[in-house]
Amino acid sequence: MAARALAKIKASGEAERVPTRPILRLPQGQIQAYVHELLGSAGRVLRPKEVQLKVEQRVGREVSYDTVASFLSVAARDPGQPIVRTGHGRYRYRLGR
Repeated sequence: MAARALAKIKASGEAERVPTRPILRLPQGQIQAYVHELLGSAGRVLRPKEVQLKVEQRVGREVSYDTVASFLSVAARDPGQPIVRTGHGRYRYRLGR
């Protein structure tokens, strides 16, 4: 029954008129990967707002400031992460990495 209905929709051309939806969310960990990439290549201290704007340029869409700032804060407290907090609202990659 469902196969017949699907064939009927395809034959009518209606399936081609269905708009495609944009991806609403980035894949899990994608923003964090971009933050690592940006800090690693920056070679200097960056503020969360700078990182957010650069990530937005990279992905071509808006990214939540809170997501970026939260990741930087949490990562800087994890000794296993290469991100270091150098002062209030300032982050860089650990030297020697």
